[in-house]
Amino acid sequence: MGASRRVRAPGTTLIVTIRSLIDPLRDSGTQVVPGMKPVAILVSVRNAGPGSYDSSATGDFSLDSAAGQAAPLFVNKGVCQTPLRDFMNAIAAGELRTGCVAFSIPSGQRPTTVGFAPDGGSGGPRRLWSVQ
Repeated sequence: MGASRRVRAPGTTLIVTIRSLIDPLRDSGTQVVPGMKPVAILVSVRNAGPGSYDSSATGDFSLDSAAGQAAPLFVNKGVCQTPLRDFMNAIAAGELRTGCVAFSIPSGQRPTTVGFAPDGGSGGPRRLWSVQ
């Protein structure tokens, strides 16, 4: 957590930082099925250029627990409210974006890794951050 990674993406390079983990995500208005809990990651992405970058947060970021890869969540309100315009859309060279991505994991589990794969995995290998 907190470490930045340079990630090659088609036509550009991104500096991706996992700023923090929120476990559990409270007061979000998110509905999860019984036995599950919402968690979230706060991230920042700087486009180091030379090209632009256009993707989606839920396609690029992933979260794993011992139970496997978590499903992304829509968040109605609060610090991780899902924005109308995805923060990973149309990032120009030199631009910095921050955002939050929420997921659902089993209540008894803790997140183990955060992943980032440019263009939802079609733009390069998945990079991992340990959260334990």
